[in-house]
Amino acid sequence: MLEFTSNPDLFKAIGRVAVESAQVDEMLREMISDLLPESADDVWILFEGQGSEWLSETFKTMLAHVDGTFRSWAREDHEEFRKLLGWAAQLRVLRNAVVHGTWREEITLGWSDGDDYIGRPWKDSQPGEKIFWCIRSRQRKGLQEREFSITDVERLAVEIAENRQRIADLFRKETETHPGAGDTLKRWPSVSSQTPAS
Repeated sequence: MLEFTSNPDLFKAIGRVAVESAQVDEMLREMISDLLPESADDVWILFEGQGSEWLSETFKTMLAHVDGTFRSWAREDHEEFRKLLGWAAQLRVLRNAVVHGTWREEITLGWSDGDDYIGRPWKDSQPGEKIFWCIRSRQRKGLQEREFSITDVERLAVEIAENRQRIADLFRKETETHPGAGDTLKRWPSVSSQTPAS
């Protein structure tokens, strides 16, 4: 039987993916709340505990309802929201594998590329990196095995964070021009204002 890995660098990278994705959910809750009328003070409780997909779909629905005639955001901004949330959904598939999968240092089942076995997520991945295999159980589909390096998992966290910031910047683009917008997404700094970590 193949052993699970206990690689601390991999576990650290997985932790960052979990943290970054939780922050996306928190930001979406805040954005949905900001779209609600001021008289809807107590509905925030409906957003608590909801998953990423629900929050994303609810935001899209609310945006279409609140700004269906493109008075606050341009049609192009609506399209950009859909594009960014679409990318978030693709990242969420990887995130779910990374966070909910089990990890090994050897391939488990030996499948070839296909539905049950998926190679590394980034086309520009560097060859020669140590590879880990993430195995995830899927409802009524059996196991799925994916290849990742630690760099791949770290990149996933960065992609999630950068996409979150692009969504926040787009949301801020219009909401900050409204009187009383105040602290709209202030805790989510702009992508352009972030300095690279040293």
